[in-house]
Amino acid sequence: FIGAITDCPTREKNNWTGDAQGFAYTANYNFNAYNIYRSFQEMTRNSQGPSGVIPEIVPLYLPSETTKTPSGWSDTVIMIPWQLYFQYGDISFLQDSYDEMKKWADYLIRTCKNNGYVRADGWYGDNVAYDRRMASSENYPEIGTAYSAYSIGILSKIAGILGYTEDESYYLAESEKFAAAWRENFLEEDGYTCKTNTQTSYAMGIYYNLYESEEKRQLAADLLAEL
Repeated sequence: FIGAITDCPTREKNNWTGDAQGFAYTANYNFNAYNIYRSFQEMTRNSQGPSGVIPEIVPLYLPSETTKTPSGWSDTVIMIPWQLYFQYGDISFLQDSYDEMKKWADYLIRTCKNNGYVRADGWYGDNVAYDRRMASSENYPEIGTAYSAYSIGILSKIAGILGYTEDESYYLAESEKFAAAWRENFLEEDGYTCKTNTQTSYAMGIYYNLYESEEKRQLAADLLAEL
């Protein structure tokens, strides 16, 4: 955490965007890491490729149109500014990265439309899954689709805060398309039981507000409690 946000010092010291995002709230709460996260976000923006993809490690290389990155890593371009705005109330975090946020979201939408808004690229599952099925790359689409709905939904909120009302409506609608794809592909016919029946699946659906109604969300919560 000196000069860059690195991974574990025991074996690798890369600036993983997913790690930086996952630790942002805790880092800022405990250590007031405002300046280092602003610097990290600048590196992230500068590492974005022409397609909109951001590499999982920054600064490293400029991704190409065919580069694949795991869910939650490229999404950091949206999520870190949002987290810092939430904690510090500094709107400049959102303004400075807005164009890059849109570029990433537009890449997601463009590349997932033909898959019915299922996000199929990437290779990481749940790194701490108690059920190995969710740690497998086979279940990446479920995690990626859920996270895309969440990430683009956050972008819609950011657009609203910045006064871009057309963008706000557009990205909200696109977020719901990812949520609908998650429900269609990864839920049973009852609309609340996850096909994988894992804690990961239910937690994502509940926290990312992907269920069609509050009643089904509660039924999913009951299943999660049982697990």
